[in-house]
Amino acid sequence: MGPLRSLQRGLCLEQGAQPTAAFLRLRVSFSRPKQCHVSNPVEITFRALCDVEDYRACEALQRATWGSDFQEVVPAAILKIAQKVGGVATGAFTANAVMAGFVFGITGWKEGKPCHWSHMLAVDLRFRDQGIGQQLKQHQRDDLLRRGVNVMFWTYDPLVARNAHLNLCRLGARISEYVPHMYGSDDDNSLDNIIGTDRFIVHWDLKAQSARPDEPVTETRLANATINPSGGLLPSKTDLPSWPQVSIGIPGDIHTLKATAPELAAVWRANTRKAFLHYLASGYEVTGFSKDNVNQAGFYQLRQVD
Repeated sequence: MGPLRSLQRGLCLEQGAQPTAAFLRLRVSFSRPKQCHVSNPVEITFRALCDVEDYRACEALQRATWGSDFQEVVPAAILKIAQKVGGVATGAFTANAVMAGFVFGITGWKEGKPCHWSHMLAVDLRFRDQGIGQQLKQHQRDDLLRRGVNVMFWTYDPLVARNAHLNLCRLGARISEYVPHMYGSDDDNSLDNIIGTDRFIVHWDLKAQSARPDEPVTETRLANATINPSGGLLPSKTDLPSWPQVSIGIPGDIHTLKATAPELAAVWRANTRKAFLHYLASGYEVTGFSKDNVNQAGFYQLRQVD
């Protein structure tokens, strides 16, 4: 696999290959475009996938997003059948019936109540940065609420700042758990092997107020890193402080870091894994996320629960 293909797959929330885990993951991809980017917003219609053309277009977009050798394409039959039993397969279409993105998930039961696990979301490279991913999630939410489903789960990589901002700030999802090596290793993706497949499991209360504002960060609250005077964020090896409120810093673009400085990317994974596991086990909760474009960094805000 070439470096560009590996980088594109790294922009997704990678999954393991075992069928039993295949429905427990959300892949969110906003990878660097190989095609011409549509600079002006286009009119988008959101609707359920309903015919062979829709299903085939979804299969094609999965391969375009994660590579032609992607082994876990959700096939047309599953996209159709899942909707018969409460699953969601929604597409975003242009006026010319081009699929600009899709979201897919399944519905089940957890602790005696209906719930939904969002498995896969992708946006065509030509239509990125137009809010289509967020709109797909909102349509998924509205669809589920009409069916009496009030909570949704999915996973994402804690080091992906873009997805953290979408999930925590724009959607208002909450962190449930940090899982090291959730999907094991992927022999076809050496970049992920370098840092592992650690994931946050998040839950979204579909009836709650969604968006949360970015929270400001101060360097004195940083628990795992320091801000370089010349710019950027540096992982630190100091003991983790026991402040009532702390921030855990991450690099602004882990995908580029994995491609250009894989050893440093691995250090960031070990650094943040230690910090998140420590604080979540010590009674802290993640309350928000903020981006620092000047230092090309992101910051999770955590507070100790009384």
